[in-house]
Amino acid sequence: MGKINKPIIFSDFFTEGQYETEVETLAVGEKSRSLTIGVPKETILSEHRVALVPHSIRTLVGYGHKIIIEAGAGLKSNFSDHHFSEAGAQITHSREEVFKSQVLVKIAPPTSEEIDLMHPDQILISPLQLPVLKDDYLEN
Repeated sequence: MGKINKPIIFSDFFTEGQYETEVETLAVGEKSRSLTIGVPKETILSEHRVALVPHSIRTLVGYGHKIIIEAGAGLKSNFSDHHFSEAGAQITHSREEVFKSQVLVKIAPPTSEEIDLMHPDQILISPLQLPVLKDDYLEN
């Protein structure tokens, strides 16, 4: 004769392993690295934008990054230095201090003077407009 199947009782089915121990693993967080991000004042006369707005700065600072903004960088975009400092950015009058950052964020391509302020292994987030660049610009 065949094997008699035992009916499944749903309350037993859902509580069957609830008192058994489970393997527990501890979450080990990775050491987070914070970046220093610099936002220089744009020097091209027709450029009225700023690379980071206060809302974006607030988000980046929330993730533990340090933002350094050159004084007056957002005035043409209707953002005062007060807006940036309230968002958590550090305001500086020193252009050299901004260019010491690990990451630079710009709207316009860097000028030759700005390239001279940059250091090796620095990250630049900016358009370059390669078709109009001269060889000496790229060799800097």
